[in-house]
Amino acid sequence: MKQYVIIFFIIILLIPAFFITLDIFNITSFIHLTKEYDWLGFYGGFLGSTLGGAVTFLGVYLTLQHQKKTEDEKNRLSVIPILEYKISYNQEDFDNSNGQLAGESWGHINIGEATYEDKDSLEWYFNLIINNVGMGHAQIRSITFRFVDAENNHKVIKEVKEEYSYKLVKKDDEKSFKAQIYAPGKDVKELIYGLKIIVHYQDLLGNKYVQLLHAGIAKSSDINFVDLHFYEHFQTSELVDF
Repeated sequence: MKQYVIIFFIIILLIPAFFITLDIFNITSFIHLTKEYDWLGFYGGFLGSTLGGAVTFLGVYLTLQHQKKTEDEKNRLSVIPILEYKISYNQEDFDNSNGQLAGESWGHINIGEATYEDKDSLEWYFNLIINNVGMGHAQIRSITFRFVDAENNHKVIKEVKEEYSYKLVKKDDEKSFKAQIYAPGKDVKELIYGLKIIVHYQDLLGNKYVQLLHAGIAKSSDINFVDLHFYEHFQTSELVDF
């Protein structure tokens, strides 16, 4: 909006150059201006009426834009989803009574050369539970897992992104997103991976949000565990560089 206003006023201010050029070259066959510079009066009247109309139009336009922005924000807040997160790594929470994956599942996430078929691979049951405590439903658009080497300047070693066309977390409800994570474990006694989880979602009006979770997975003394350190406040723009 701002750039259009600037362009408009630049055009208005350039109009005198046009008339001065006509007067200098005495192009009276097109516009009747004389060497007595009666174009000053003409342009003064023209500029005054034009600027007056432009200022009035701009004022009305800005007022309407402000009212629309205020109304849009009011509507957004009336349906805003607010998500809370927790992580469970217990197999009892991970499976249903038949031993199958319950809820949304990524299947296997393999770090490096590790696979579920490799008996030396370390395994974690990862269950991300999203609880919606906001005013309206949330549509999950994507969830990204970004594993980093905690001992090597947080170098990214694996990134997995799951995109969804429509995964709804209803108001006052929760949904589980599960995966089995495998990492190389041969001759490994202790292991720590940092984990950033990036959740993109939107409300039912189409307003988009992104939220960053800080977590980690680790092995220590033959005990594997997953920990959610904290999650940041949501942002209303997907342009945030996480």
